Amino acid sequence: MKALTVLLCLAGAVATVNTSSLSSVMASPTESEDPELTEQWSQHKDAIMLRLEENDADLKRQYKEQLEKIESSSGEEKESAQQRADSLQQEILKSELVISRLKNV
Repeated sequence: MKALTVLLCLAGAVATVNTSSLSSVMASPTESEDPELTEQWSQHKDAIMLRLEENDADLKRQYKEQLEKIESSSGEEKESAQQRADSLQQEILKSELVISRLKNV
């Protein structure tokens, strides 16, 4: 989970970089460059996006579980589940933002 958090932070940092410098850093190689390099870039980017999307789906699954727990609980357990659900909702928003920004790169 720590590795995933680091990956999300890194992806978020990359996504917030100035658009002009981002395009030079993250742009795929030009046609005059090695086609193998182009393929490696594509595979790397796809793997990162897949991992981010899998994490987003897992966060949404956990969020739904917490909502069910809220409905079936009471007292401190319900309050704890609500806090966890709120936290997960924030993580989902962050995850979706990172994914959206990286898809637009």
